[in-house]
Amino acid sequence: MINFSLNYRKVTVKNSSGDMVVAYKAYATAQATGKLTCDEFLEHQENKHNSVYSKSDYRAMIHQICLGIVDRCSDGVKVQVGNFGAFYPSISANGVTDPSLFFPSSDIKKVYVNWAKNRRFANFDNNKEKPAYNKVLTKVDEANAVQANNVGSDSMVLHTTASKEAAFA
Repeated sequence: MINFSLNYRKVTVKNSSGDMVVAYKAYATAQATGKLTCDEFLEHQENKHNSVYSKSDYRAMIHQICLGIVDRCSDGVKVQVGNFGAFYPSISANGVTDPSLFFPSSDIKKVYVNWAKNRRFANFDNNKEKPAYNKVLTKVDEANAVQANNVGSDSMVLHTTASKEAAFA
């Protein structure tokens, strides 16, 4: 089940007279229900999916794959890893007005490995069964509820039910 909350966002839309105006729309935002460590995930793989590999086998494979991806990306190669997607190098650099004044050693700030997810890996659209959904409080409202409970307050303001302007206050 995927938990979600509704959050207001500013959008620009055309009104009935054709003018562009700022409006507020509520959008669903996925809310994580927990976090797995690598060990917990690997135990899940080992135990729940009848895998012939042990947790240490998976850990070694992941480590080796990561080293290989970084190595090949540092050579400027895009690495396609099955249904996971592709990993590729990306650069963050200072801009210059004159290309002859661009010096990689000083103007390139960072080199990253980016991930382009594969469509089959990334979406639930290709699964036979669609996930179930459950509406929950936003993380901010959940924290406010815990705080109100801790101080013994009988009331609190929820951003999802407050006015649109209050959502941006």
